Amino acid sequence: MKSKRNRSWKISVFALLFAALAVISIGCASADTIYVPKEGNQTIQQAVNNASEGDTISERIEFK
Repeated sequence: MKSKRNRSWKISVFALLFAALAVISIGCASADTIYVPKEGNQTIQQAVNNASEGDTISERIEFK
């Protein structure tokens, strides 16, 4: 009986740690913002090609 309880406890701890790791890894996969300079060598199309799902592309306005 004690052996079953010990095994059940280990499985529960493993499941809890696995769930925590899954939640943490989802939080790390966040979206980025890609800034494209108004004048420069990077184009909006290049930013679109390099973007991942959920990324935001913004044209950077430079005040002089």
